[in-house]
Amino acid sequence: MALTGTSSWSTSTDTVTGSFTGTVGKESVSGTYAGHLTLGTSVSCTFMSAIQCWLDISGSLTFTFSGKDGSFTATVEPGGRAGWGGLARHREDDFFVDLNVASGTRSYAPARGHFSLSYSSLTEYDLLGQVDQHDNGTLQGSVG
Repeated sequence: MALTGTSSWSTSTDTVTGSFTGTVGKESVSGTYAGHLTLGTSVSCTFMSAIQCWLDISGSLTFTFSGKDGSFTATVEPGGRAGWGGLARHREDDFFVDLNVASGTRSYAPARGHFSLSYSSLTEYDLLGQVDQHDNGTLQGSVG
């Protein structure tokens, strides 16, 4: 099964939600996922043309399929990170994680696989304080 999808991230609660589509053999599948990412405490910051800071991430996400019985949980592999930064009237929030399928229910009890999930949000403020928000999240991977 190959999955692709979208993502959103609430930085105030560290909650990630999204949707996905894919195929199992010749059958199309779709569904949602949700979970919690825990931010680490070790911060690393750089200043090039803007300030950018990064934290390690841990946590898990549960994928629930529409039209199929079951779900599976994927855990964050070491090396995931969340970042934020900006300069003047720009702020960017990002996260990048690799996920491994840890367990499944019903039809997905024997599931195994690997995913990459990334999310980026750019907020721009004009001189009048109006906000322009650009969000982009992607999910790619496979389950077998």
